Amino acid sequence: MNQCARSPLAWLLFAPRTADDGAADNPRAQLAARLDKLDEAVLRDEIAALAKEVNAGLADAMAVLPLPVDGAPVVAAPVAAQALMARTFLGTIPAPWRISSFSSLAARLGNEEMPDRDAVTVIDAVPPAPTLLAPHARRIQQIRGSLPPTPGGGIPLTSAWGGPAPTFTSIHAFPRGTRAGRCLHALLERVDFQSASAVGSIAAAVLDEFAYAAEWRPVLERLVADVVATPLNATGLCLAQVARGERLIELEFTFPLGSVAARAGYMKGFIDLVFRLNGRWYIVDYKSNWLGEQAADYASPRLGEVMRAHRYVLQLRIYAAALKRALYLREPALDWAESFGGVFYLFLRGMGSATQTGVFFVRPDDAEIETFWSGVNG
Repeated sequence: MNQCARSPLAWLLFAPRTADDGAADNPRAQLAARLDKLDEAVLRDEIAALAKEVNAGLADAMAVLPLPVDGAPVVAAPVAAQALMARTFLGTIPAPWRISSFSSLAARLGNEEMPDRDAVTVIDAVPPAPTLLAPHARRIQQIRGSLPPTPGGGIPLTSAWGGPAPTFTSIHAFPRGTRAGRCLHALLERVDFQSASAVGSIAAAVLDEFAYAAEWRPVLERLVADVVATPLNATGLCLAQVARGERLIELEFTFPLGSVAARAGYMKGFIDLVFRLNGRWYIVDYKSNWLGEQAADYASPRLGEVMRAHRYVLQLRIYAAALKRALYLREPALDWAESFGGVFYLFLRGMGSATQTGVFFVRPDDAEIETFWSGVNG
């Protein structure tokens, strides 16, 4: 074979096992010289001897067969059927970094639904109030074009839907659920607490945006008036005292979580309202939960039960920790104990200056906030 001494296979099969043939300092020349001395029969015998030696240690590892005849089909050696089985994984996969929120934490703690914008409270004794849903948009347009306008500019629902017309007299009759909560949040985000003149047009805009009947406008106007006038604490603090320039609306935060319990990652969320008044910072979270129609349904004992049942206490600790970190980044010399006013949870449907209900207040101290912070960061 031409220059077969240069092939790896020749070296594998016929490499000299001693240096008796000379040229030990040049293995290639030694192999070439050895192959020149051997004829085909001897080479075949050497290969057979090598196969026998190999098979003595590894059964059937090597076989010597004649070359196939030109044109003859090549038949692969039969392979015994072998049952395949996946290996059992015994390793560990580290938990990935993740972004958590109050809603996701509360869900893992056992509550199926914990939306920021308040879940539906199903109470059969109170029928849901009428809304104008997106699937009926074409029908609504037909009604608007075929029926005479009403004084409020809305649809005369008695004629349109064939049932008794709603009274639109109370916030307790306003629809419940996530969409309603988003509507009320949007209203309070956009109004100026110190100017009631533009509330009506803003209320009309959010009702249209969230597909609610325009007849709800007076109800939302009264709601804003009640919310901004209700005293939030014993000193008479109320939202009507807060200038627009002292408000941070939907304050977004993201901070790292480092503890094993928190599975590492980041905590992300939005605080409905942060405001500053008389040098102190306050947190406000709006809740549109429907708890009943009586003032007692929104009194402190009932609100305490709701705060515990919905794990809002965890939420307010997250918010307080986030605000403290945010303020320290901007004002490192800030005296948190003197500057932090506390957290208000405002249950909108129960607020009123006459009843002073619907307000839950708590001021977690610095030790409580740091304990929470240490718990999520290890």
